[in-house]
Amino acid sequence: MLPNLKNMTPTEETLSEIHKNTDAVLKEFLEFDGDSFFLKPSAQEWSAAEVGEHLVLVGKHVLKALIGSALPTNRGFDEKLALLRPAMANQDQKFEAPAIAIPQSIHQNRHDIVDELKSVRQEITKLVPGMDLSLTCMDAKHPRVGNLTRYEWIYFDIYHAERHLHQLRTVAQKLKEQSV
Repeated sequence: MLPNLKNMTPTEETLSEIHKNTDAVLKEFLEFDGDSFFLKPSAQEWSAAEVGEHLVLVGKHVLKALIGSALPTNRGFDEKLALLRPAMANQDQKFEAPAIAIPQSIHQNRHDIVDELKSVRQEITKLVPGMDLSLTCMDAKHPRVGNLTRYEWIYFDIYHAERHLHQLRTVAQKLKEQSV
C-alpha cells in the first residue's frame, strides 16, 4: 500500500520519497546483465555504469552539502523546487555534468555501483530525521540555482535520479534494439 503523503510530516514524506526513488533506480540497474551494464548505446551516450557512477558522485555531493554548514533560510524552504523539478523532468533539455559529477569509469562491476549508491542514500536517510531541512546549505551551490536548503538538495537528488531513471530505460531499449 502506498503511503498517504497528505498525512505525513515533511520528514516522513522525504524519507518515503528517498526510499521509493532509490528502490526504482536500483531495480532498473539490476535489469542490466553484467556485460550490457558497461555498454554505451553510442559514443556520445553514457552506459548504465556511467549513469550509476554519476548518480553516486552527485549523491556524495548532496551528502556533503547536507552535513556542511547551514544557516536559516530567508525564503520558503521548498521555493526552488519549482525551478528544479521541471528542469529535471524535461528530457528534451540536455545538461552538461559539472566536473565533480563526470563518471571516471572506476567501477569494475555493477554490484559495486549499486552498493555505493545504496550506501550514499542510506547515509542521507540516516541524517534526515535529526536535521532541520529548512536550513540553507552554505558549503555547496547548485550550478544553476545557487544555494539550496537541505530539503531542496534532497529533492534535487531525487528529481535528478528520476531523470536518469528515464535515461537508463532508454539505454536498455537502445541496447536491446542493437542486439536484434
